[in-house]
This record gives sequence, structure tokens and C-alpha cells, in this order.
Amino acid sequence: MYQWDAYQRNVYQFLKHEDANPGEQIRLMQAQIERAKIAGTRLPPGFRAHIAMLHLQLGQYEDAQQQFKAEKAAFPESSHYMEFLMK
Repeated sequence: MYQWDAYQRNVYQFLKHEDANPGEQIRLMQAQIERAKIAGTRLPPGFRAHIAMLHLQLGQYEDAQQQFKAEKAAFPESSHYMEFLMK
């Protein structure tokens, strides 16, 4: 149903600060987005929000906002939380 790929490992590394290079994680996750498109699978819940948090670490606020909005659109049940994070 979802294209999990390395998403869980990326989140773990991010939270544990192990090899947590935000730019490299964004690059790997962008590649996962492309694989999901090709395979016709969906990205898992929280995937775009995680990319947004990585963008925030790099000071890329507009990119973060776009990802939060994309998460909200893909999973409407996350609307309140995404609105909170966008503030």
C-alpha cells in the first residue's frame, strides 16, 4: 500500500542524530518519491512531514511549508497537526 523503503531508517537516524545529514536524507527521500511514482505506490504517513522537518534544519522554510501542505493534502486527518507545525 505504501512505499516505505528507507523511510523508517531515516526517521530513526534523525531522532538519534546518527549520520543525520539533513541534506543527504532529503536527497535519499526525494529518490524514494521518484521510485514510488514509478511503482505507482503511495508515500507513507508522515513522510512529507519528515522531509519538512529536514528542510527546517537547513533553514529552507518555503520548502518546509510546501511539504507540510503536501502531507496535509495526502492525509487530511493530519490537518490540525500540520497547521500547528506550520506556525
